[in-house]
Amino acid sequence: MDLDQLRNMVQAELARTRRTRGVLALVGLVGVGLFGYLAYSAPTNLLRIGGGLTVAGYVLFLVLGWHRMALPAPDVAAASVAFLRQSLALRRDAVLRGWIVMAAPLLPGLSVILVGLWIAAGQRWPQKLWPLAALIVLWLVTFLVTQARAAAKVNAEIADLDRQCEA
Repeated sequence: MDLDQLRNMVQAELARTRRTRGVLALVGLVGVGLFGYLAYSAPTNLLRIGGGLTVAGYVLFLVLGWHRMALPAPDVAAASVAFLRQSLALRRDAVLRGWIVMAAPLLPGLSVILVGLWIAAGQRWPQKLWPLAALIVLWLVTFLVTQARAAAKVNAEIADLDRQCEA
């Protein structure tokens, strides 16, 4: 592997981290805005509490997600392979535990909102709330499958980097 190719790979990894942080900030701020509005304008106190818990979950999501994507800047070209391998290993570990950072902080607030809607729906709650509950479960399953695929992709990138360095 030549030095220019290695520099390009490191720069691509840093650019991916900056893009991911931007998307994280955008999603977090939109979530805070939407659920903050729900917490402010909800008709019942239970829905307000659920909105407030979800806002707190989004803030935790932002803080934890921002910190897990921190990468040290590479110092010299000789350390670039180690830097790239370390950043890929960090990304793999972050992807494997991504549900803890991204989904778990939101579940208490979403659960309280669902209970508040259940109470508001009265006797008709199965007909009215099963689509919402199914969407939440579908979101979690899709999230976990996506995380597993992303972890496998990063493992392949690490193996490819190791193969290129040996050659």
